[in-house]
Amino acid sequence: MSDGDVSVDLNAAYRAVHSPVSASDILEAIVPGHWSTLTIAKRKDVDSILSMGNMIDASPGTRTDVLLTTAFAGKPHTLSALALLGKVVITRAAELSLLVTPSTVSAARAL
Repeated sequence: MSDGDVSVDLNAAYRAVHSPVSASDILEAIVPGHWSTLTIAKRKDVDSILSMGNMIDASPGTRTDVLLTTAFAGKPHTLSALALLGKVVITRAAELSLLVTPSTVSAARAL
């Protein structure tokens, strides 16, 4: 692999992690017209999530994620926006706390 190829590889998306999000972020991700289509029960579920506090874990598989996904089933725009909340893409270079450029790869190979 060339120095440039190594740099590109280490700076490419490696994996995604989810960080907690605010209730405000969740509210902003909901398409306004979708809110009015919710049943009273689903609205109560979403209200309970929005009142959970400052930072909410809505990562995939959590109860919060399941409730939101269920509430907005059939609403792809809201579901897509909710799925992106808190998603952080990590590169291998960032995970290793490295600044990787072709010149740093070249310098490392020279050691």
